[in-house]
Amino acid sequence: MKITQDCLSLYPKQGCVITLKPYIIIWLLLFLTATSLISESQENPYLKIPYASGKVKIDGVVSEWKNYASYTFVDTATSLKPAGDRDIMTFYDEKYDYSNTKLPLSKNTVETRICWDLENIYFAFRVEDKHLFAEVPSDASYPEFHLNDAVEIYIDTKNDSKDRMDLNDYQFIVDIINNTVVLKGDRKFIESDTMATPKDIGQNILFESRAVYSGAINDSAGNDKGYIIEIAIPFAAIGIKPGTSHKMKLDLCIDDADYSFRYAQNMQDSANQYYALNWSGLNDFGFPEFWKPVELSGGPGWYDSITASFQKYWLLFYSLTLIVSLSVLMVLYRRIRKLKSVPAAVELGPEQSMVFKDINDIDQESMSHNQKVLQRASQIVRSRHDESINSEQLSNDLGISLRNLQRITKEEVNCTPTNFIWLVKLKLAADYLRSQEGNVSEAAYEFGFSDPSYFSRMFKKHYGISPKEYQKGNS
Repeated sequence: MKITQDCLSLYPKQGCVITLKPYIIIWLLLFLTATSLISESQENPYLKIPYASGKVKIDGVVSEWKNYASYTFVDTATSLKPAGDRDIMTFYDEKYDYSNTKLPLSKNTVETRICWDLENIYFAFRVEDKHLFAEVPSDASYPEFHLNDAVEIYIDTKNDSKDRMDLNDYQFIVDIINNTVVLKGDRKFIESDTMATPKDIGQNILFESRAVYSGAINDSAGNDKGYIIEIAIPFAAIGIKPGTSHKMKLDLCIDDADYSFRYAQNMQDSANQYYALNWSGLNDFGFPEFWKPVELSGGPGWYDSITASFQKYWLLFYSLTLIVSLSVLMVLYRRIRKLKSVPAAVELGPEQSMVFKDINDIDQESMSHNQKVLQRASQIVRSRHDESINSEQLSNDLGISLRNLQRITKEEVNCTPTNFIWLVKLKLAADYLRSQEGNVSEAAYEFGFSDPSYFSRMFKKHYGISPKEYQKGNS
């Protein structure tokens, strides 16, 4: 870098020149970027909880968690470490001897992963533990329940608690056989000077969990490998509307039972034989001032936002889609049935073929009653050949019942009234094509067929060749 003498003063004179080489500029940019990141990290102490870009399954398999926030803590203490200046487990009386608390037989390594989506905040614990114990039965009440190997999650949903749990604070416990319990800060205990961690049991909060262990429970051999616990806590259940930058406090803990409680004489003896540890290295928890501040980061993409916005309408949308699909299938099915039901061309006798002829070309006196009815029906179809007439309309125009018309068409030409209408129209279309009055599409529309391809299929089924081939053969 070259600096003129005039530039050394605090206010350089006009015209001073500063020449920076390219590598110096790059170095300065990197230095400023690093300084900015360090400053930002110092100003924002919150641990980031990333948004789950894929579906998180609570199934005891943690392979899909690899891209989410990971925090690991190991039990390395040789003595109990309290939270601040408090005594360990202050809910016991002053006669409680903490020095009798047994250290774990094996040091546990705990890997935790955390993420969130629009519905839940998710936790996964993978704990290496050579001694798995769960002797407290599933119907036990708190506080005995936490004496099993278990994980604990404390959540300050509003990030506003000081030295005691309040109504916005929750505690979730899940042990290795998937027993669960939820506790919440309690106002009446907050006002009590004797309750260091004021909380109440019996919270009716539904959340999802799955525990999977590897080893033999309640066996002191020390050959176990550990366990995995996955948890999904609904935001709605703990009063949170999730969103990017929402701030909370968390404490993640494990309860490590390495000794059997069979010979414990009382609650204090049992408490001496289990070991608790959180991700801050403390052995006592429940004090929000020592919980870690966290912040939701990332967020849903446009597809997730649309899905969430219309989630309550999914059943209606699904029902309408199903109804429309079934309706389309029914229409297609009826058209296929009609197409299949069109009789193939047959040799009609003089008495049968006369009903398809023009009224001026036949002797009315030689015709039977049924033939006269069909002859009139033929004339009606001819006069309305460009309409989509059905059997009910035809019977009304004839002044007879549909059932009577069905009987007559069956006896005289061995088909249904609907087939009779198609036969008349196909004969008219054949005459139309043979006389070269128009092409296939024009013939279809001329005689009430809305789809030329449908007309072609019916024509070929009846005459054995396509309309185009028929017209070419009769040119």
